[in-house]
Amino acid sequence: MTVANDIDIHDLIILVITAAVKHDVTIGRTMLQKTCYFIIDKLEIKNDFLPHYYGPYSPTLTKMLADLIELDFIYEINSMTEKNRNLYHYYLTEKGISYSNDLMLEFPFIYKITEKIVKHIKSIDGDKIETISFAAKIYYINKKNNNIKSFKDIVSNPLPNQIYGWNLENEQLINNGKQWLISLEE
Repeated sequence: MTVANDIDIHDLIILVITAAVKHDVTIGRTMLQKTCYFIIDKLEIKNDFLPHYYGPYSPTLTKMLADLIELDFIYEINSMTEKNRNLYHYYLTEKGISYSNDLMLEFPFIYKITEKIVKHIKSIDGDKIETISFAAKIYYINKKNNNIKSFKDIVSNPLPNQIYGWNLENEQLINNGKQWLISLEE
């Protein structure tokens, strides 16, 4: 049996995109970062995630995504939002699909966890970036503060605003994020 730390993050990115396409979850930069964050944490893989505007962010993951695009495993579609912001979507090339099939056979346990998390993303508030970003922020704070058990304590604590610049006061996001995190632990 392969242990989680044997998987390369490049390979994990490919598995995330594979599961996302299978379950009709749009994978852009933020969604990829948050999905990988949850998977990497679940698998206890050493990482470099740090606080960022949209939640935990890994510069290494960004570099590896660029590598995979350059190596023609992934292609990127760029479009503009109504607010003139770049929006990116990621898909596997034929080469990426072929490689993904090999990875699913080599790492079935990791792919199963990846699929589970992607399904949770789809099931809670669709696959809205705001909800997933909020859930990732809460999860990150919880991990950094020795697993605080009260969700209310996390969102009412002024430290995330002071330390990370994260506003955690949106009631709908609190409810959706809490539901998402509970389902992630199941």
